[in-house]
Amino acid sequence: MAVALMACEPILLAHASLAATDIAVTAGLLALGFHVHQGRTTGWLRRVALPAVWFAAAVLAKASGLAFGVLLLFVIECSLLPHGPWHYLCQPRDFVRGLWSSRWDFIQIVCLGLTLVLLYCGSDWQPQPSFVAWAHALPNGPFGRSMTWLAEHLCIFSNGAEGLIRQVKHNIRCHGAFLLGEAQPRAFWSYYSVGLSIKLS
Repeated sequence: MAVALMACEPILLAHASLAATDIAVTAGLLALGFHVHQGRTTGWLRRVALPAVWFAAAVLAKASGLAFGVLLLFVIECSLLPHGPWHYLCQPRDFVRGLWSSRWDFIQIVCLGLTLVLLYCGSDWQPQPSFVAWAHALPNGPFGRSMTWLAEHLCIFSNGAEGLIRQVKHNIRCHGAFLLGEAQPRAFWSYYSVGLSIKLS
């Protein structure tokens, strides 16, 4: 349904025209959800490695795949718990216990997926100038010297993590929104619910 809605009306994700990355990230998340759900009782390759590849594909398609992928893993696990939601509202310890069993699989999927993203994006194998400048500005002492050494010798930049961090910073700053003839410099709290009610009709 999500793929169909985005293909027919991409404004649901606040885009004015069709954004190919939205379709790609949704396809990656759909495959991630399918393989996580189907591979729960299989070996490590189908239970962890294959979902990690799809998690990486979603993140490579769009940075928001990182957040949506983690949420999807959480939602799938919640949907497979043996009791209904009212039970867990009354018994939150049972909820935590139910999710606890899958924690290592989820951690492995996310970490392996992010490793694949970094490997796919590659690196220039140079120090990060802003990190070096920050380290040199620290007071002279054990911490300052160790951070300066680390900044000068940590030659893993540029890499895929920079794009993810830049996107997070961009999202924190927010940007303007327009809804029902009204503009605001920051987001409307009701944007998606109003947009969905308009478009679904």
